[in-house]
Amino acid sequence: MTIADTAWSLDGTSLNTLAYYVREVDESTPTRRGDNQALPGVSGRRYVAGKPFDERVLAFMLVIDAQPTTGGARSGSQLKTNLDAIKKLFSQDGQHTLKRTHGGVDRQMTVEVRSLRIARGGPYHYNVAAELVAADPFWYALTGVSFSATWNSLPLLPGGMNVVNNGTYKAEKALVTIDGPVTNPKVQVGNSWVQWTGALLTDDKLLVYCDTFDAIVDLVSLEPMSDVRNVTWAEDYVRWLEIPSGASTATLSGSGATANVTKLTVAFTE
Repeated sequence: MTIADTAWSLDGTSLNTLAYYVREVDESTPTRRGDNQALPGVSGRRYVAGKPFDERVLAFMLVIDAQPTTGGARSGSQLKTNLDAIKKLFSQDGQHTLKRTHGGVDRQMTVEVRSLRIARGGPYHYNVAAELVAADPFWYALTGVSFSATWNSLPLLPGGMNVVNNGTYKAEKALVTIDGPVTNPKVQVGNSWVQWTGALLTDDKLLVYCDTFDAIVDLVSLEPMSDVRNVTWAEDYVRWLEIPSGASTATLSGSGATANVTKLTVAFTE
Protein backbone atom coordinates (compact mmCIF):
# COMPACT_ATOMS: atom_id res chain seq x y z
CA MET A 1 0.00 0.00 0.00
CA THR A 2 1.27 3.49 -0.90
CA ILE A 3 0.29 6.55 1.15
CA ALA A 4 -0.26 9.56 -1.06
CA ASP A 5 2.02 12.49 -0.34
CA THR A 6 0.50 15.86 0.45
CA ALA A 7 2.03 19.09 -0.81
CA TRP A 8 1.62 22.31 1.18
CA SER A 9 2.22 25.96 0.34
CA LEU A 10 1.68 29.25 2.17
CA ASP A 11 1.08 32.34 0.04
CA GLY A 12 2.50 30.47 -2.93
CA THR A 13 5.73 29.36 -1.20
CA SER A 14 6.14 25.59 -1.07
CA LEU A 15 6.63 24.29 2.48
CA ASN A 16 7.82 20.98 1.07
CA THR A 17 10.74 22.80 -0.57
CA LEU A 18 11.81 24.65 2.57
CA ALA A 19 11.32 21.63 4.85
CA TYR A 20 12.03 18.02 4.05
CA TYR A 21 9.33 16.94 6.50
CA VAL A 22 5.87 18.55 6.70
CA ARG A 23 3.14 16.86 8.71
CA GLU A 24 -0.30 18.16 9.55
CA VAL A 25 -0.99 17.04 13.11
CA ASP A 26 -4.76 17.40 13.11
CA GLU A 27 -7.31 17.25 10.27
CA SER A 28 -10.40 17.05 12.48
CA THR A 29 -13.56 18.87 11.47
CA PRO A 30 -14.14 22.11 13.40
CA THR A 31 -16.28 22.07 16.52
CA ARG A 32 -19.90 23.21 16.47
CA ARG A 33 -20.77 26.57 18.00
CA GLY A 34 -23.71 26.74 20.41
CA ASP A 35 -25.37 24.42 22.92
CA ASN A 36 -28.43 22.27 23.25
CA GLN A 37 -31.01 23.61 25.71
CA ALA A 38 -31.48 22.34 29.26
CA LEU A 39 -35.14 22.22 30.37
CA PRO A 40 -36.30 21.95 34.01
CA GLY A 41 -37.33 18.42 34.97
CA VAL A 42 -36.19 16.94 31.66
CA SER A 43 -33.25 14.55 31.44
CA GLY A 44 -30.51 15.53 29.04
CA ARG A 45 -30.96 18.53 26.80
CA ARG A 46 -33.30 19.60 24.03
CA TYR A 47 -31.57 19.32 20.67
CA VAL A 48 -31.00 22.64 18.88
CA ALA A 49 -30.62 22.28 15.12
CA GLY A 50 -28.46 24.36 12.82
CA LYS A 51 -25.47 24.87 15.12
CA PRO A 52 -22.78 26.34 12.83
CA PHE A 53 -19.13 25.38 12.76
CA ASP A 54 -16.62 27.46 14.72
CA GLU A 55 -13.12 28.50 13.66
CA ARG A 56 -10.44 25.83 13.66
CA VAL A 57 -6.75 25.56 14.53
CA LEU A 58 -4.40 23.62 12.26
CA ALA A 59 -1.16 22.35 13.79
CA PHE A 60 1.89 21.51 11.68
CA MET A 61 5.24 19.85 12.35
CA LEU A 62 8.14 20.72 10.07
CA VAL A 63 11.79 19.70 9.99
CA ILE A 64 14.13 22.33 8.57
CA ASP A 65 17.25 20.82 7.06
CA ALA A 66 20.69 22.32 6.27
CA GLN A 67 20.60 21.23 2.65
CA PRO A 68 20.01 23.75 -0.18
CA THR A 69 16.63 23.49 -1.89
CA THR A 70 18.50 22.60 -5.10
CA GLY A 71 20.40 19.79 -3.41
CA GLY A 72 24.03 19.55 -2.38
CA ALA A 73 26.09 19.44 0.80
CA ARG A 74 24.73 20.48 4.19
CA SER A 75 26.24 23.48 5.95
CA GLY A 76 25.61 25.66 8.98
CA SER A 77 25.14 28.75 6.81
CA GLN A 78 22.54 26.96 4.67
CA LEU A 79 20.69 25.85 7.80
CA LYS A 80 20.47 29.48 8.91
CA THR A 81 19.24 30.51 5.46
CA ASN A 82 16.52 27.86 5.44
CA LEU A 83 15.44 28.69 8.99
CA ASP A 84 15.30 32.43 8.25
CA ALA A 85 13.10 31.70 5.22
CA ILE A 86 10.61 29.81 7.39
CA LYS A 87 10.63 32.55 10.05
CA LYS A 88 10.02 35.23 7.46
CA LEU A 89 7.22 33.27 5.80
CA PHE A 90 5.34 32.59 9.04
CA SER A 91 5.89 36.00 10.66
CA GLN A 92 3.97 38.10 8.15
CA ASP A 93 0.97 39.98 9.56
CA GLY A 94 -2.61 39.39 8.49
CA GLN A 95 -4.28 36.45 6.80
CA HIS A 96 -2.64 34.12 4.33
CA THR A 97 -3.59 31.49 1.79
CA LEU A 98 -2.79 27.91 2.79
CA LYS A 99 -2.93 25.50 -0.13
CA ARG A 100 -3.07 21.73 0.10
CA THR A 101 -2.58 19.34 -2.80
CA HIS A 102 -3.64 15.79 -2.03
CA GLY A 103 -4.36 13.06 -4.55
CA GLY A 104 -3.92 15.57 -7.35
CA VAL A 105 -6.70 17.81 -5.99
CA ASP A 106 -6.02 21.36 -4.83
CA ARG A 107 -7.84 23.00 -1.92
CA GLN A 108 -7.16 26.24 -0.07
CA MET A 109 -8.23 28.12 3.03
CA THR A 110 -7.49 31.50 4.61
CA VAL A 111 -5.39 31.31 7.79
CA GLU A 112 -3.56 33.47 10.31
CA VAL A 113 -0.35 32.34 12.02
CA ARG A 114 -0.93 31.97 15.77
CA SER A 115 2.47 30.68 16.85
CA LEU A 116 5.76 29.30 15.58
CA ARG A 117 7.94 27.21 17.92
CA ILE A 118 11.49 26.27 16.93
CA ALA A 119 13.86 23.83 18.65
CA ARG A 120 17.30 22.58 17.63
CA GLY A 121 17.02 18.94 16.65
CA GLY A 122 20.61 18.22 15.71
CA PRO A 123 23.67 19.73 14.05
CA TYR A 124 21.92 20.04 10.72
CA HIS A 125 18.20 20.40 11.39
CA TYR A 126 15.57 22.25 13.41
CA ASN A 127 12.17 21.00 14.56
CA VAL A 128 9.39 23.53 13.95
CA ALA A 129 5.81 23.52 15.26
CA ALA A 130 3.34 25.97 13.72
CA GLU A 131 -0.26 26.75 14.66
CA LEU A 132 -2.54 28.33 12.07
CA VAL A 133 -6.01 29.70 12.82
CA ALA A 134 -8.73 29.57 10.17
CA ALA A 135 -11.53 32.00 11.04
CA ASP A 136 -13.48 30.45 8.16
CA PRO A 137 -12.97 26.75 8.95
CA PHE A 138 -13.56 25.33 5.49
CA TRP A 139 -11.31 24.24 2.67
CA TYR A 140 -12.36 25.65 -0.70
CA ALA A 141 -11.75 24.72 -4.31
CA LEU A 142 -9.43 27.07 -6.17
CA THR A 143 -12.14 28.07 -8.64
CA GLY A 144 -15.87 28.55 -8.26
CA VAL A 145 -18.80 27.04 -10.13
CA SER A 146 -21.74 28.83 -11.70
CA PHE A 147 -25.19 27.67 -12.88
CA SER A 148 -27.45 29.80 -15.07
CA ALA A 149 -30.81 29.45 -16.79
CA THR A 150 -33.27 31.84 -18.41
CA TRP A 151 -36.96 31.82 -17.65
CA ASN A 152 -37.91 29.68 -20.62
CA SER A 153 -34.74 27.64 -21.02
CA LEU A 154 -34.19 24.00 -20.12
CA PRO A 155 -34.48 23.16 -17.29
CA LEU A 156 -37.53 25.40 -17.07
CA LEU A 157 -37.88 28.18 -14.52
CA PRO A 158 -39.72 28.32 -12.22
CA GLY A 159 -39.77 24.55 -12.69
CA GLY A 160 -36.17 24.41 -11.52
CA MET A 161 -32.52 24.76 -12.42
CA ASN A 162 -30.12 21.94 -11.59
CA VAL A 163 -27.39 22.97 -9.15
CA VAL A 164 -24.59 20.59 -8.13
CA ASN A 165 -22.32 21.16 -5.14
CA ASN A 166 -19.50 18.59 -5.14
CA GLY A 167 -18.13 19.90 -1.84
CA THR A 168 -18.40 17.90 1.37
CA TYR A 169 -20.50 20.63 3.05
CA LYS A 170 -23.17 23.13 2.09
CA ALA A 171 -22.03 26.32 0.34
CA GLU A 172 -22.71 29.29 2.60
CA LYS A 173 -21.20 31.98 0.35
CA ALA A 174 -23.45 31.86 -2.69
CA LEU A 175 -23.84 34.81 -5.04
CA VAL A 176 -27.28 34.98 -6.63
CA THR A 177 -27.74 37.17 -9.71
CA ILE A 178 -31.13 37.93 -11.26
CA ASP A 179 -31.43 39.67 -14.62
CA GLY A 180 -34.72 41.47 -15.21
CA PRO A 181 -37.42 41.94 -16.07
CA VAL A 182 -39.15 40.41 -13.05
CA THR A 183 -41.11 41.76 -10.07
CA ASN A 184 -40.64 40.52 -6.49
CA PRO A 185 -38.19 37.75 -7.50
CA LYS A 186 -37.84 34.82 -5.10
CA VAL A 187 -35.05 32.24 -5.32
CA GLN A 188 -35.43 28.96 -3.46
CA VAL A 189 -33.18 25.91 -2.95
CA GLY A 190 -34.85 23.23 -0.82
CA ASN A 191 -36.38 24.97 2.20
CA SER A 192 -33.92 27.86 1.96
CA TRP A 193 -35.12 30.94 0.07
CA VAL A 194 -34.50 34.66 -0.37
CA GLN A 195 -36.85 37.24 -1.90
CA TRP A 196 -36.37 40.85 -2.97
CA THR A 197 -39.36 43.18 -3.05
CA GLY A 198 -39.26 45.48 -6.06
CA ALA A 199 -39.37 45.58 -9.86
CA LEU A 200 -36.45 44.83 -12.15
CA LEU A 201 -36.82 46.12 -15.67
CA THR A 202 -35.09 44.79 -18.77
CA ASP A 203 -31.29 45.18 -18.35
CA ASP A 204 -31.69 45.68 -14.58
CA LYS A 205 -29.66 43.33 -12.40
CA LEU A 206 -29.95 42.23 -8.77
CA LEU A 207 -26.94 40.76 -6.95
CA VAL A 208 -27.56 38.96 -3.64
CA TYR A 209 -24.49 38.12 -1.51
CA CYS A 210 -25.95 35.44 0.74
CA ASP A 211 -23.12 35.17 3.27
CA THR A 212 -22.82 38.88 4.09
CA PHE A 213 -26.52 39.80 3.85
CA ASP A 214 -25.82 42.31 1.09
CA ALA A 215 -28.07 42.97 -1.87
CA ILE A 216 -27.11 45.36 -4.65
CA VAL A 217 -29.44 46.43 -7.42
CA ASP A 218 -28.03 47.75 -10.69
CA LEU A 219 -30.81 49.73 -12.34
CA VAL A 220 -30.37 51.19 -15.80
CA SER A 221 -31.66 54.52 -14.47
CA LEU A 222 -29.34 54.59 -11.42
CA GLU A 223 -25.59 55.07 -11.28
CA PRO A 224 -23.71 53.78 -9.43
CA MET A 225 -25.21 50.55 -8.13
CA SER A 226 -27.07 51.02 -4.86
CA ASP A 227 -27.57 48.86 -1.76
CA VAL A 228 -31.08 47.61 -1.07
CA ARG A 229 -32.61 46.41 2.17
CA ASN A 230 -36.07 45.13 1.17
CA VAL A 231 -35.08 41.48 1.43
CA THR A 232 -36.82 38.62 3.25
CA TRP A 233 -35.67 35.03 3.71
CA ALA A 234 -36.51 31.74 5.44
CA GLU A 235 -36.47 32.47 9.19
CA ASP A 236 -34.96 29.10 10.11
CA TYR A 237 -31.75 29.84 8.17
CA VAL A 238 -28.83 32.00 9.27
CA ARG A 239 -27.91 32.68 5.63
CA TRP A 240 -30.07 34.21 2.94
CA LEU A 241 -29.55 31.11 0.81
CA GLU A 242 -27.61 27.87 1.26
CA ILE A 243 -26.56 25.37 -1.39
CA PRO A 244 -26.56 21.84 0.10
CA SER A 245 -23.90 19.30 -0.75
CA GLY A 246 -24.90 17.17 -3.71
CA ALA A 247 -27.52 17.82 -6.38
CA SER A 248 -30.38 20.24 -5.77
CA THR A 249 -32.84 22.43 -7.62
CA ALA A 250 -32.96 26.22 -7.63
CA THR A 251 -36.21 27.92 -8.59
CA LEU A 252 -36.98 31.52 -9.51
CA SER A 253 -40.51 32.82 -9.08
CA GLY A 254 -42.09 36.24 -9.51
CA SER A 255 -44.27 38.16 -11.92
CA GLY A 256 -43.61 40.04 -15.14
CA ALA A 257 -40.82 37.77 -16.36
CA THR A 258 -39.92 37.67 -20.06
CA ALA A 259 -39.13 34.41 -21.81
CA ASN A 260 -35.43 33.93 -22.66
CA VAL A 261 -34.56 37.28 -21.04
CA THR A 262 -35.20 36.93 -17.31
CA LYS A 263 -32.24 34.99 -15.96
CA LEU A 264 -31.09 33.33 -12.73
CA THR A 265 -27.44 32.64 -11.92
CA VAL A 266 -26.20 30.89 -8.76
CA ALA A 267 -22.43 30.95 -8.19
CA PHE A 268 -20.35 29.58 -5.29
CA THR A 269 -17.08 27.91 -4.40
CA GLU A 270 -17.32 24.28 -3.34
